[in-house]
Amino acid sequence: MDVVENGPDSPVTLEREGTDAMLLRTKLSPGQAILVQETYDPAWQAWSNGQRLPLHADAMGFMVVGAPPGEDQIRLAFVMPFENRVGWVLTGISLLLLMALAAKAMRPRKP
Repeated sequence: MDVVENGPDSPVTLEREGTDAMLLRTKLSPGQAILVQETYDPAWQAWSNGQRLPLHADAMGFMVVGAPPGEDQIRLAFVMPFENRVGWVLTGISLLLLMALAAKAMRPRKP
């Protein structure tokens, strides 16, 4: 933990862009990586200068970004997985069907 708490003098500024994205600005030396204390999920992706950067979990489950040395601006974004999109569509269809059934049940019946 000493490396995390008292690591090299390489300050990183983090700017949140909502709940699903953040912008990091840093200057890294060779062999350094960026530890982001956000829970790792495979849906998180990192880019710098239009190129995708490697991203993996550390021993505590936080994200580690493998960025090249030098001054860099890195964008992290949580890209919604395909399964989540399918879930949203199925939920929407289910709600529409339930509303249609409820509307049909509320209509007065003719004798």
